[in-house]
Amino acid sequence: MYAENPENPKRVGETLKENFMYWFLKCLRQYADFHGRARRKEYWYFTLFSCVFTIVLMFVLYFATWSITYSADLALWVAFIGTFIWALALVIPCLAVDVRRLHDTGRRGILLLYAIVPAVISSVTSPAAYVSTLALWLNILASIIALIASVVIFIFYCQDGEEGENQWGPDPKEPLEEA
Repeated sequence: MYAENPENPKRVGETLKENFMYWFLKCLRQYADFHGRARRKEYWYFTLFSCVFTIVLMFVLYFATWSITYSADLALWVAFIGTFIWALALVIPCLAVDVRRLHDTGRRGILLLYAIVPAVISSVTSPAAYVSTLALWLNILASIIALIASVVIFIFYCQDGEEGENQWGPDPKEPLEEA
């Protein structure tokens, strides 16, 4: 896959993998690929770049709009809408890399639903919590379940992947075999 560099025993292109942008673009290229495995480096660099870029985008949109219009309200709306569109575009790649990361640790991607479903229930019952005691308790219970599930999944993300091949594919840390 890579051309050999006679001066360096490492494969040409390996230095690109030290760049966090490489890992972000790799996840974008695998936009809706829920198969295979993602190593920790791929997951965390994608998450880091997504968060940093989202914050930078929000500030750039806000200050660019404010400097043109001198309207803080309009600048807030432009920053909110631009950041929302960016976040919406990242939903599928985020879910895909989450699932591939869980696959690398030997777990099924369906585990994400343990955190997502209670969070959605909590969000849906939130307005009704002001009116109904039952809705309030359902909201509290769903929030606690979502928090616990999120912490457990976070711990899974931090764990090292299974060595060797598992049911979701070869170990992403193993070097590629030359053809």
